Amino acid sequence: MSPRPSDRDGLTPRERQICELASAGHDNAAIAAKLVLSVRTVENHLQRAYVKLGVRGRSGLPTAIGAQRAG
Repeated sequence: MSPRPSDRDGLTPRERQICELASAGHDNAAIAAKLVLSVRTVENHLQRAYVKLGVRGRSGLPTAIGAQRAG
């Protein structure tokens, strides 16, 4: 059973949660500790989210996430 997208951007609820934490300035290790995940799992979620959001990295997340919330 695959996870459902959380909204129009196609992010899963976990991808969105991780993106929001990353865009708030948390590093991968802090996100992993907070969510009880491995750092590698956080990295994988972020990589998939970057593709879905059309950004090249963490610096593009605040704009991409903010645009989805506003629109």
